Formats: sequence, C-alpha cells, structure tokens
Amino acid sequence: MGIAGAISTSWGYNLGKEALQGITSPDSRPDSDAADAPEAEKTPQPLVLIDEKTVLSQVKGQITGQFTPSTNPTPVAASPEPTEPKASSPVRSLPRSATSRNVTFSVTGVRSQGGTVLLDVELKNRGQRMVQFLYSFLEVTDELGRPLSAIVEDLPNELPPGNVSARGVISIPSILLDGVLAVDLQLTDYPEQSLELSLDSIPISQEATNP
Repeated sequence: MGIAGAISTSWGYNLGKEALQGITSPDSRPDSDAADAPEAEKTPQPLVLIDEKTVLSQVKGQITGQFTPSTNPTPVAASPEPTEPKASSPVRSLPRSATSRNVTFSVTGVRSQGGTVLLDVELKNRGQRMVQFLYSFLEVTDELGRPLSAIVEDLPNELPPGNVSARGVISIPSILLDGVLAVDLQLTDYPEQSLELSLDSIPISQEATNP
C-alpha cells in the first residue's frame, strides 16, 4: 500500500508540471514597453496650422473623390491688410456764384500779381432795395478752416437795386496760400446781416501762388 501511494503521488506531480509548462506570469515592469518604443513616438510633433481655404478645398475634394490628402501642408503667410484710398479734394471750375435774397456774389477768376493772389469777384443786386456792405465782414478761410487775411478792392459799399452789378478783386498774400488748394468765402450785408453769400472750395492753383 505504501509503494502504491508513492507511485500515485509521483504520477500526479508529473501531470501537474506538464500542464503548467509554457505558462508565464505577465510582465509588470512599467517601463518595459516604453523602453522598446521608437524614439519618434516619444517626441511631440509640431502643430501646423492650415489655411481655411485649404481645409474647404480638401473637404470638397474628398466629397467629390478628386482630392488626395497632402502629407506636408504648407503654412499660408498672412496677407497684408488693404489700405483705403485717400479722398481727393473736389475740383470745381470757375465762375462760381451764390445767391441770397436776389443778391448774387460770384468769383469769376483767380490770378497772380507780384506777391498777391487776386480773386476777381462780382456783386449783382436784382432786388428792389438798396444793399449795403461792410467788407470787414468778409470771411476768407482755407480748406482746413484756417482764417486768411484778405483785402477787398473796387467793390462799392452800397449796391442799388435794378439789376445793378459791380466788379472788384479780393487780394490775398501769396505766402499765406503756400500749399493751400482752395479757399472759402462768406459775405453778408450790413447792418441787417440778412444775406448768406457763401462760396466753398474756390480752387487756388499753385501756379498762382508761386508765379
């Protein structure tokens, strides 16, 4: 009986050993896979931004089946912002006229004489009453609104009714008009100051300011 039990124990041990052959415990080392990984998988790849138009083109191509994805997209340089064109000053030809209460104030020409720019002007009264002027009330400004010194010559202080006209000149020193492209004129009567005679953007040529 002892011999039979020993043989049975030995036979059972050998069966268990054969059954366990080829079975190994899992590798629990945390760095075993990372050590075998390629170096390229460890290095983070740079982020490449793709232009919106390129993305839309790729999506459209994939839908129609005519697009092959590119492996190396080319970054698109930012385009410069468009610049707005500068506004140019309006050019208005002469003569120019303004009328208020049947009184007309006109500039018929611009010329140079020595160191002075002369504006040829005309006043005409089509009304039924006498109109009086005090020419110190005349305002002359450049296109930026800066006041200019001017002298009125040959225009009368009183303008009778009946379609009567009078001609004269407004003289401005040329040195004050250096770089000026246009002048504005404003004239009213005296003492009522009921007339609003305004002439804007009277062109001043550089040939007139620099003879």
